[in-house]
Amino acid sequence: MRVKTIQRVVVACICIGLLSGCGWSNKAKVTAIVGGVIGVGLLVSNSKKKSDDTDVKQVKEVKNISGTIVTLGGALIDSTHVLHVTHWPIKYNQIVKFKGNDGSIATRKIINKSIISPNITGADISILTLDTPLDLSNHDILEIAKPVKGERVTIYRIRRDPFTTTIDGIGDDMLSAKAGDRENSAIESGDSGKVWLNTKGQLVSLTSKGWWGEGPNLWEWKSRILKHVNKIEPTK
Repeated sequence: MRVKTIQRVVVACICIGLLSGCGWSNKAKVTAIVGGVIGVGLLVSNSKKKSDDTDVKQVKEVKNISGTIVTLGGALIDSTHVLHVTHWPIKYNQIVKFKGNDGSIATRKIINKSIISPNITGADISILTLDTPLDLSNHDILEIAKPVKGERVTIYRIRRDPFTTTIDGIGDDMLSAKAGDRENSAIESGDSGKVWLNTKGQLVSLTSKGWWGEGPNLWEWKSRILKHVNKIEPTK
């Protein structure tokens, strides 16, 4: 139950208690108390309905995505570069792991972070460079797809199973999804950088913000992303 709903229920219960102790007739007291109880029930019911309106559904089976960093997320652009969000703090020489299609674990170091777009005034996109290339026969590059309003997407998370919801808004820089609201979101701290996949398994975004769920419109930035990657000096 959300914070505001709890507050409303408490106020309603206090009012019921006050009414039960006032100088009204027994019949008036009973009527007021019954009305108050019904009101509390409606508050709880409306809160649940509003939460359901976010259209968030849990996904039981977690699919391994070989082109993303274990726990950290992101998405491979090529064998050496990973698409990620700018605001997520990265340490140089940070050790990361990739789980291949065959189940094996490949360990790499992040040796560079190159910002394409800032997170405050732009689309929150950066490129991470790995110290050595990955084997693309065992690690997949996710195809970037054009988002469609109302399209079903699966959003991955760091500690919990992924969930499915729909794309709610499409801008030149950012996308929004029906992940919740400011009081009740399926996205929490730590989920930044995790992939958004459409029903075809194509990449449409990476989580940038919680609440309703926001992430960069990767389709609109695709050509700029590729140009930026081509300018990054190759690893030695």
